[in-house]
Amino acid sequence: MHECVLADFEDLTGYEVYACGPPAMVKSAANTFVAQGMIKDNFFSDAFVFAYTKEK
Repeated sequence: MHECVLADFEDLTGYEVYACGPPAMVKSAANTFVAQGMIKDNFFSDAFVFAYTKEK
């Protein structure tokens, strides 16, 4: 999905991004957006991971 954003915004300086989804996608988006000029502190995320459950 983040490739779509990059297609529309050549420079992400001054933007904030809020991303959620699988950890690999969130990490990829963060790395790509920072490389495209976004300030690292302007990237906020919530990676979806499975909660630990004790087996019976």
